[in-house]
Amino acid sequence: MIKTENKFGSIILTEEFLANLAGYAATNCFGVVGMAATGPVDKLLSVVRHDRLSRGVRVRGNAECVDIDLHIIVSYGTNITAIVNSIAHKVRYTFEEMCGLKVRDVNTFVDGMKA
Repeated sequence: MIKTENKFGSIILTEEFLANLAGYAATNCFGVVGMAATGPVDKLLSVVRHDRLSRGVRVRGNAECVDIDLHIIVSYGTNITAIVNSIAHKVRYTFEEMCGLKVRDVNTFVDGMKA
């Protein structure tokens, strides 16, 4: 949970919201087919909650800056370097515009490929 203060009061951003935001930004990039579950707990939570966006996403940090880990599945035949650069730019822009949070690192792991 990240808490920020402004002149209107305090804002609390939960890990679930931030993970969904990062997953949404990543899956809207060209070449990304979906998010990949990283472990048994992540697989179980995605079945129980029926959310596909936060699967394979880990956001950690504080009100000054955050680090984001993304596990993605890409489309066959696309340039992985271009996809990863696009994801890093889009996620960083989305977090700064919507939440006012600085993103220090966007670590993208390609866990699978679909034809």
